[in-house]
Amino acid sequence: MAFDVPGGSRFVVAGSGKIADMLAGALCSRGVNAQRAVRGGYAALVNLYAGEADAAVVNLYDQASNTWNTPYVRNLAPGSSVVVFRLVNYRVGFAVAAGNPKKIRTWGALLHEGVVLANRTKGSGARVLLDEKLRAMDARAENITGYTAKAFAGTEAVLRVAKGMADVAIANEGEVAGVDGVEFVPLAAASVDVVVRKVPETRAVIRQLKELFASESFAREVKALGNCDPSRLGVIVYES
Repeated sequence: MAFDVPGGSRFVVAGSGKIADMLAGALCSRGVNAQRAVRGGYAALVNLYAGEADAAVVNLYDQASNTWNTPYVRNLAPGSSVVVFRLVNYRVGFAVAAGNPKKIRTWGALLHEGVVLANRTKGSGARVLLDEKLRAMDARAENITGYTAKAFAGTEAVLRVAKGMADVAIANEGEVAGVDGVEFVPLAAASVDVVVRKVPETRAVIRQLKELFASESFAREVKALGNCDPSRLGVIVYES
């Protein structure tokens, strides 16, 4: 996504998901030459650190602190001046077949014989969450059937469960909603944040973001996504 604005340098928003697209679109409507770089949150932060992106939309879980995003900002963008705004909170868990015939309700159930996982792409929020939980259990990932198979995007992984090609996928509530033959097993509260570089070139955009997050129209737009809580939209959760 790219828009030309008079004299405007580009502002790259890295990350994935509808809310990242929405954020870039809203900035464009305010005259910012916003461009999208679609990738997982981990890669988005690496791009931000390397100066290849100006903002990174992230949803990365850290088991050691039992928190989201901030530990990765500290570790993947060391020494960088950034501001982190909360976008939404949501629920993450399992997408399973209707009725949950294999009784998959815990992370340990993924290790049960006969359970097939539709795994997610490395660096995605769902994959990082899974790997952190496996590490906490001291479990061997290769013991999960499907772990090393081709990774899938969120909606694709859920559809594989719906078609009977897998028993479970790590997904958020919104990815499961409306998919026939699949139900959602909630496991954790999660957060999506946007990390923005604080450099002279982004000062004006940060002001625009603060105005955007305070606007009722954008809040309504985010709320319309469904299956998420935008009540803390625009709250600064970390700054360096």
